Amino acid sequence: MPSDQHTAQEHVSVLIVGGGLVGLSTSLFLAHYGIRSRLVERHSATSLHPKQFSLSIRAMELLRSVGLENAVRNAAAPLAENKDFLIVSTFAQGEMARYPLGGLREEEIQRLSPTTRGICPQDVLEPLLLEAAQKLGSELHFGCELRSFEQTPDGILATIREVATGKQKTIHADYLVVADGARSRLRQQLGIKMQSRWSSEQNISIYFHADLSNLMPEKPFFTCLVTHPEASGILLPANNRDRWIFMLTLPTGSVELEEHFTSQRCLALLRQAIGVPQLEIEVKSVLPWEAAARVAEHFSLGRAFLVGDAAHLMPPTGGFGASTGIQDAQNLAWKLALVLSKQAGPTLLATYESERRPIALFTTEQARLRWQAKAQRHAGDAAQREKLGLADEAVVMLGYQYTSPAVISPRQALPSHSEASQNLDGHPGTRAPHLWVEHQGRRISTLDLYGKGFVLLAGAQAADWRDASRHVSNRLGLDLTVYTVGLDIADIDGSWYIAHGITPQGAMLIRPDGFVAWRSASADESADRTLERVLSHLLCWVSSSEMN
Repeated sequence: MPSDQHTAQEHVSVLIVGGGLVGLSTSLFLAHYGIRSRLVERHSATSLHPKQFSLSIRAMELLRSVGLENAVRNAAAPLAENKDFLIVSTFAQGEMARYPLGGLREEEIQRLSPTTRGICPQDVLEPLLLEAAQKLGSELHFGCELRSFEQTPDGILATIREVATGKQKTIHADYLVVADGARSRLRQQLGIKMQSRWSSEQNISIYFHADLSNLMPEKPFFTCLVTHPEASGILLPANNRDRWIFMLTLPTGSVELEEHFTSQRCLALLRQAIGVPQLEIEVKSVLPWEAAARVAEHFSLGRAFLVGDAAHLMPPTGGFGASTGIQDAQNLAWKLALVLSKQAGPTLLATYESERRPIALFTTEQARLRWQAKAQRHAGDAAQREKLGLADEAVVMLGYQYTSPAVISPRQALPSHSEASQNLDGHPGTRAPHLWVEHQGRRISTLDLYGKGFVLLAGAQAADWRDASRHVSNRLGLDLTVYTVGLDIADIDGSWYIAHGITPQGAMLIRPDGFVAWRSASADESADRTLERVLSHLLCWVSSSEMN
């Protein structure tokens, strides 16, 4: 019989509740920054259902920063060329129409990033995140659930229970990360409401095994719309061979529940959709989900922070959902790390909400528009997409900006919703420009210089900024890395200064997430004092009024 035995209180810096993709990402990023965390997940293992597939360019950049980009691509190598949208009557009858998945122009992406969008089923990605986090010392406890918690002035008191044994323990954490999904129980307990921006159909996702390799078209696809009147839905390949997802939308007003989709009913639907009556199929799992656009009214309360689906829910079009959660995790992790190591003031954590919530609102709206546009988003030209209100994919993935005390002098608005390159010009609040440079004899992206701590990029004639960085970082106790153009990094194609918007006498600060925090186009006679005021503001040691 399970017992209610309690053990003595333990302490962790960060308690993460939820062991899905975003919870595991949070654990990994915290470990990357040297912060001990403990993750609890009530299920006994990672997801058995493929769920999310797409990873945005920005998500892949963040996985690259922790050394996981190649592992993710290798694990999902069979799907590397799956880029098209098909329309069929049944899968066996072959394609009626085919469109490029749309939105991303390869030439533009090569100018903007060292990586590209990724495809990796969630049941493949989660074990990779888990293994990487464990290697860095993260504590990951599956089969454990949070029973209760309370916020105190100096942290979180949480009661954790082992599901199998009933054994309970009390944990004191400095901070709590809420990553327990779209139906977040913890969000509800915190009293944080979701703002419903749009709610549409109820859907069912069926994960099944069936060998369809002989039916696969010569050119692979990412999404297949099946139009059979009695089995319409979306077919997604999880490996182009025998692992598949079939998603169907329930009729408006339907009260059908997950349990109504018995094995027999699923088999009948799948055989109709595929068009092979006697096909051997094994149904692995059935998951209900809602096509909705919702964003939490707040992303934090006290020492608790919402990430991923607990903070925002969006339809799967565009593949933005999981990637937005990964970006939440990284944004929060570096700020927690600086505060816990006393390199930044606690109010830095308030910038998590002021930065990530506007991006969630924008991204959720873009996902909604894409869902409602349906096939038009693939077939339409640029003018039609603009008429529909669709921002360019690269803008949604990369070309956004932050406005918060953790950025000095951001723009009031983005220059463009159609050309990401116009936004990524080195301006504070935007992701730092990508260029290929030479560093220590290797050709790397400028983005590969970031991801651990603050970085000062100095022009070739910016000795005053370099000297100031040493003095100021010592006084503030901040880990600050300095790279000088022409000394530490070689400007291969001669475009570094134009791309970053400074002169050889100028400098700029890059945050641990690769976003530009501040820049000075030229020299400053009071570089030491200026840099100290700037960093003190960015690290929330002084207020905005004290900067002026």
